[in-house]
Amino acid sequence: MEAVFILKKTSIIHYNYKETQIPIKISWEWRRNIRVSIGRKEIHLRIPALSSEKFVKQQIQWAKEWLTNQLERKPELLQRFVLKNYAHGDLLKINDEFFTLYIMYENRKTLGAQIKDQYINVKVPFDMDSDRMNATIKQLLSRTLSSYFMDEVKNRITSFNQMYFGEILGDIRIKYNKSNWGSCSAKKNINISSRILFAPKPVQDYVFIHELTHLIELNHSPKFWKIVASIVPDYKLKEKWLKENGHLCDF
Repeated sequence: MEAVFILKKTSIIHYNYKETQIPIKISWEWRRNIRVSIGRKEIHLRIPALSSEKFVKQQIQWAKEWLTNQLERKPELLQRFVLKNYAHGDLLKINDEFFTLYIMYENRKTLGAQIKDQYINVKVPFDMDSDRMNATIKQLLSRTLSSYFMDEVKNRITSFNQMYFGEILGDIRIKYNKSNWGSCSAKKNINISSRILFAPKPVQDYVFIHELTHLIELNHSPKFWKIVASIVPDYKLKEKWLKENGHLCDF
């Protein structure tokens, strides 16, 4: 009798495509059909909870073939799975400015960073392995550069509000977010993803206008887009840029 998986929840395997390890998250669910989709950090394969081992192996192979086909059709999709490796002397272009990464190894327990004269000085513990270092530097760069550009971003958003909206503004924050470029809450607080700092400033301005419009319309109704279009007539080009290049905007 064939082995059957019962009530198993999730499992993660990795698919090596052109020297890039792509995680495939397998979820056993109470469903009748198979579903595979490309997420922001992993591939999602959903299969029926009561599936034989043979059936699961077949679906994993099918998912890999499907993914290969998708990546051949849209090579840019691979970028979301490529982990950045940071090295001493790397040149980073962020918010139309160039910064040189200066990595220093010290006898310390945690990483630290500061910006001085267009250098991002990162202090790394001697015993930290490269995988952990790269993951932590990513978070550190996001926080450090968000703080560095915070006043400028606040001033631009505030200026746009005074110029076009005249609404009461709550807090403005920059934080790492991969699910969207920005958000506006009912309390009129605006959050901007630090990833937008990699985009050209006209694209950034569109995102700021987009979120400010939510001060008036907390939805994406025709009225919302009419307001956006009155301020940024070519907003569809900005949306297109984000769709085509957004995967490159990351630490």
